[in-house]
Amino acid sequence: MRQGLRRRLGIIRIRGSTLTVQIMIVFLTIVLTTAPPSAASSVLSVCAPPLLSSAPVHSPTSTPPPLDPIKLFPELAEAPAPAWLSPGMRVTYRVLSASTTEDQDGKTTGGAGLMQYDLIHLDETTAVSSAKFWMQGARGNEHTPSTVMASLGIPGAGEYWINPKILVDAEQVANEELKVGRLNTQIEGKFYQVVRFHYQTEEAEYVWMFEENSGLLVFYRHAIGKTDNAQRQTSVMSLVDRRYVRLPWSNSVKPDWVKVGSRLNYQGSYTVIVAGSPPTTLPYNVSLRAKRVADGWALYQVSARLAGQRQTAPDRASSASQLADALWLPAQAIRSLSDAVQTVIDRDPTTGVSIRVSRARAGGVTLVESGPVHQTTLSYDRQGRLTKLNHSARTDLVTTRVELTLTDQP
Repeated sequence: MRQGLRRRLGIIRIRGSTLTVQIMIVFLTIVLTTAPPSAASSVLSVCAPPLLSSAPVHSPTSTPPPLDPIKLFPELAEAPAPAWLSPGMRVTYRVLSASTTEDQDGKTTGGAGLMQYDLIHLDETTAVSSAKFWMQGARGNEHTPSTVMASLGIPGAGEYWINPKILVDAEQVANEELKVGRLNTQIEGKFYQVVRFHYQTEEAEYVWMFEENSGLLVFYRHAIGKTDNAQRQTSVMSLVDRRYVRLPWSNSVKPDWVKVGSRLNYQGSYTVIVAGSPPTTLPYNVSLRAKRVADGWALYQVSARLAGQRQTAPDRASSASQLADALWLPAQAIRSLSDAVQTVIDRDPTTGVSIRVSRARAGGVTLVESGPVHQTTLSYDRQGRLTKLNHSARTDLVTTRVELTLTDQP
């Protein structure tokens, strides 16, 4: 009886929403990884070898979440996007995760970072974001790019927004396990009037807070496992910033060669340098296959091998309205950037990362993404293909380098 009620109200006990899966990937990254190959993750989205090879993979067809907004509010299926949501919108969250294992050692592990969502495409049926996790360093104010993954939604609801019109009468979906309320709350130093959804069972607790007027997700928390369980995992995600990354070529046309089945194949190396030890260099191969292509964007399946061992990687998206982590650029972008050599195209106030045009040669362009502890150089040819990637990142003890070159043309 209660299970039937849960299903009718969109309440599913099994965790695994796209948001929950992304939080779990982030958790595995910050807990298990000491030196991720940031370049591959930053641009080609390969999870850090070897510890993340078993990390869950983001997919738009993941198990339904504990709170399924479409089941709770069926009208979202036909609802438009909030007025503020358009290509170029970047939303940044602070992420904190911890895992407690109550054995004889009483181990507790955890970490922190930033999750950034860039909306890179929006039409009448689909909303496409590129989600990027930045792992926080020991100093707290330095972040290294880690996992990048695709996030697919519909205009009325995505991983970080919901059409605010359904929040007007949100209390009507409350039940024994799902509580809905309104409050004024402070998050990351700012006050928001929010609608709060609180779902709790014996095994888990989830909290979502959406800004009442905009529908933007401003806070998320889950705690999996009872307080007296031997194992318990918690994660918190809070809104830090939202802004537009303005590009003169937004809503351009994708290159003609971007078709279903087309591939981008890269070969290169991954090097780890531990302080006081000689470098360790391993062969590194990455292949991306376009499995879904629509006007202006494409979804890629990513596969990679490090020293011959297959690495698990989430899907990637690339679009004609994208700058950071683009796998290809439209012709209009190549023309615009060629006239802006040595110009800083964007500077993110939260991460301190800038993107500038380094040079324009042979009809192509080279972009450099620079942060406090990393630098990534991306070279695109006249047809917009990402042809070469060079990346380095450092911590107090470890430096990682990735070099990848396009080999087979699609």
